[in-house]
Amino acid sequence: MSATKAHDLTEADVLALPLTVDLPTAGRAFGMSRDSTYRHARAGEFPVPVVRVGRGYRVTRAALLTALGITAPAPDPVAPLSQGPSPQVTGTAADARSAGSVDS
Repeated sequence: MSATKAHDLTEADVLALPLTVDLPTAGRAFGMSRDSTYRHARAGEFPVPVVRVGRGYRVTRAALLTALGITAPAPDPVAPLSQGPSPQVTGTAADARSAGSVDS
């Protein structure tokens, strides 16, 4: 997806969006004006499902990505734990229980 106007969102912009966005932001992803965006949403003709939340509208990033044909990069695999020494944990419940007992 390439931006043709200064207010349109680029592919990188869409990938950086939070999980849900407001309707004007979603409309920008499709190059729509604010008025056109709301008109399409009210008519049930917006390119992706729109969820009414209170007085506003929300759209999921996943729906935007699918409609725009953008493939989200795979998440990085979890890095293995380091092989260094583990940090010392103090003040555990076991410490508190053993502090109360006296070995004879």
